[in-house]
Amino acid sequence: MLATIRSFFFRCLVLPGVLSVAGVWSVYAQPCLTYDDYLNLHPAKKNYYELTGISYADGFAYATYYPTGTFAYSLQDPRRPTQVSRIAPGTRHAATLAGNGMLCLARADGIRVYDVSDPSAAVLLSILPAEERVADLAWAGRHLIALWEDGHLRKANLGDPATPYWSHEGRVAEVGVCLAVAGSTIYVGGNGFVMVGESSWDGIAAVRIGAPELPLEPAGVVASADRAPCALETAGSFLWSIGNGLQGYVLADPLRPTLIASEPFFGLDLSIDSDRLYLASGNAGLRVLDISNPAHPVEHASPAGGGSFSMVEVENGQCMVGGGNAGMFSMAGWDTESPSLLLEGVIGTSYLFAVASGNQIWALTAGGRFDVLEMDQWPLLEPIASLNLNCESPFMMKASGDRCLISTRGEGIFIVDMNDSTAPTCSRAQIECLRVNDVDLYGDILLMAGNSGTVLMDVSDMDHPGAVSLIVSPNTGPALSLAVQGNRVVVFQVRSFNEWTLLLVDISDPASPVNLDEVSRATVALDLVFRDGLVYVTSPVGLDVYDGIVDDQIHLHKTISIEGGAKALALLGDRGYMVNDDRAIILGIDNPLWPVVLGAVPVSYHRSIAATPYGTLVVGVGGEMCVLYPECETVLATDPVMPPTQPTAIPTCTTINSAYTNPFNPSVKIDMSLAEPGHVQVSVHDLLGRVVCVLADRAYTNGSHSLVWNGCDSAGRGCPSGTYLVRLVSGDLSDSRKILLTR
Repeated sequence: MLATIRSFFFRCLVLPGVLSVAGVWSVYAQPCLTYDDYLNLHPAKKNYYELTGISYADGFAYATYYPTGTFAYSLQDPRRPTQVSRIAPGTRHAATLAGNGMLCLARADGIRVYDVSDPSAAVLLSILPAEERVADLAWAGRHLIALWEDGHLRKANLGDPATPYWSHEGRVAEVGVCLAVAGSTIYVGGNGFVMVGESSWDGIAAVRIGAPELPLEPAGVVASADRAPCALETAGSFLWSIGNGLQGYVLADPLRPTLIASEPFFGLDLSIDSDRLYLASGNAGLRVLDISNPAHPVEHASPAGGGSFSMVEVENGQCMVGGGNAGMFSMAGWDTESPSLLLEGVIGTSYLFAVASGNQIWALTAGGRFDVLEMDQWPLLEPIASLNLNCESPFMMKASGDRCLISTRGEGIFIVDMNDSTAPTCSRAQIECLRVNDVDLYGDILLMAGNSGTVLMDVSDMDHPGAVSLIVSPNTGPALSLAVQGNRVVVFQVRSFNEWTLLLVDISDPASPVNLDEVSRATVALDLVFRDGLVYVTSPVGLDVYDGIVDDQIHLHKTISIEGGAKALALLGDRGYMVNDDRAIILGIDNPLWPVVLGAVPVSYHRSIAATPYGTLVVGVGGEMCVLYPECETVLATDPVMPPTQPTAIPTCTTINSAYTNPFNPSVKIDMSLAEPGHVQVSVHDLLGRVVCVLADRAYTNGSHSLVWNGCDSAGRGCPSGTYLVRLVSGDLSDSRKILLTR
């Protein structure tokens, strides 16, 4: 079973500005600032959020998402798959194989073997060394067969999963792609096979497993083709291959199988259950073939869409399909009474915009459907409510209290009432405007930042909205963004091509707004957040914090310089999250006037961010996506810390328990125990004693806690290889541990 995807299959499938999603609801969103002349954005980089591996065993599905991790799901109710645990961090090209009470995950540091006899509490048993990237995994009884992309093939003895070892190995091809096992024969799809007495060929080779002292090498030619197949699977005495066509072979002679069927079905992966063959057929969706007569496969169900499927696995009538532009994970069940597919669980869609409100994500599809998603169900997000707005030209989207504002080009302003999130309602103000750069609400007063300034409009009667007043400032041009708190609004306006201004306005009387204060800015504001009398402004330079708003004056209090600047900004509790072209920057705002950079996560051109109590969703213009979990203090997106499944004993001492893995690249997880609650500081130092970054500086409860250092300094720059010291200080107690970063 092919359990990996090749990201290049999907990088050509996304239209600019639209992210097609299935299974894991990825979104495309824009920051509040939408004045294109000042964004100076680069072309979108194609680095998608992906489902990189799936497997199924004993009623549980295992899915590896990049970058969020490997999750276990109970399929007791296939219509609502339930996440039971997060097992490991996410990675690209992760071969995932379940069976024999174990889960094997191929990662950069080796093949991890987990005990999943209880999938809700998986235990890491061992790590098999793996120097190169693994292309595919398969079982041969209780032995693990692994194929590397460089053509190496190995067999591991997992009789004792805690102490596995490689018993057979050899290089069978120049490039390895996929494999399948039948008895003592391994079938390998790849390029550049060489066998004594035969010329070099591409396609499929048969490899016989002999004595341990004998190397694994091709022993038979199965098929010679222009290229390797995408996936192989054996079923009984037959071998099936999919790629540029479907081929079936009978294994009368395992080393020289006989071709009995060749059909023009395209696919990227296949799986077999009884006399049904399931094909993940890219944009054609999921196909099901009747192979009761292996010589004449017949399509038994019409293609099922929902996304671009690149992987499939089926067992006992339960089918998982996945892949696509941004990664997905869907469930499918076969209805034996009717020749049709019943797609269950999560089916995807295409989103243009998304905003956060509490634990919810409000998202708008390209077709104008408004969905309500609950973030605590990540990564299997399913709408709890939907509303068809028939909105054809949405321009921007913003949450304002229990209402969601959607600005359009020429269709007016849509206001969705979310007082009951399970039954949203919508009204539309028919406002004639070509372009609204930003919107917000003050009661029933709609504020619209546009090219003529900021218009205040009474929308208490949405059928007959009426202009109330206009906020303008002398010698200024378009209003690009705004933010409302109480009866005050801060407006960002253009003064000249390279000079801008922040305007503070009293709107307690909407008919007569009063300009209270105005300050000049030398840099463009890319996003505004107005909270607790403070204004946070992102720019190409970094982050500016303005105070004094309660005194009706604007004072620049602090500027944080950030390499690469900052674009979108979200605040939640004592944390702030910013994104620029290549990083997500995490702020500690225990003291709102003095934000501190806690760390940074490498991302690829994300420029929107939405914070919820269950995690901060980061989305980008090209389809990239990651989640920053609130308990991960250095906020490494690929290694969120999940709540413990069982209560743990209170530690009797304060100490750093472990640093895993050590040596490490690119990240290290630091486990610590705190005997007493109190203020804790955890910092990383170089060997000269200089502080590299502060991982935590806040109050903690007693108990066990984990942090992750991603190898970056406080400014988000990658640190060089070398030895570093992690230091824990809690009251009069301290502990330290050496860690080694290897680049």
